[in-house]
Amino acid sequence: LAVAYVIRPELFATEQLFVSIERNNHLSAGQTICDVHRVTDNPPNVTVACQVEVGEFWDLLCDALSRSVSGPAPA
Repeated sequence: LAVAYVIRPELFATEQLFVSIERNNHLSAGQTICDVHRVTDNPPNVTVACQVEVGEFWDLLCDALSRSVSGPAPA
């Protein structure tokens, strides 16, 4: 999804959120924590994709995979 966002950002609905990674609790180490309800005073630090145009995403992916197998289209 990240590469698709760089190529076609219009396929995505995004939000600016504060996101952190849990490091202190051994039961949840590595868990991504998103402040979607804005309960902390931390400023947003990440652009989070909340929705994607699924059909158009799959078209983009399948087209890229097809070109990687068959090579670039003739000019």
